[in-house]
Amino acid sequence: MKLFMQHWGIFKRLVLGYLVILLVVVPLGVYSVLKLGQLSRITRSISSIDSETISKANRLIDSVFSQRRFEKKYIL
Repeated sequence: MKLFMQHWGIFKRLVLGYLVILLVVVPLGVYSVLKLGQLSRITRSISSIDSETISKANRLIDSVFSQRRFEKKYIL
């Protein structure tokens, strides 16, 4: 291998080095983008479920307070 690369100039060696780096970085970038998309979908799903739960809890609290007001109103 060393004899093979001895005849190469600096430009060819630099190009080969950058190609090796690109072959590592590009798949990692694609993998990262795919995983971030998956994380985004999971986060969106969780936030939609949580927002429904929060709104139902707020309605329940309002209902309890309303019942407490009616209770105080009708109990002497």
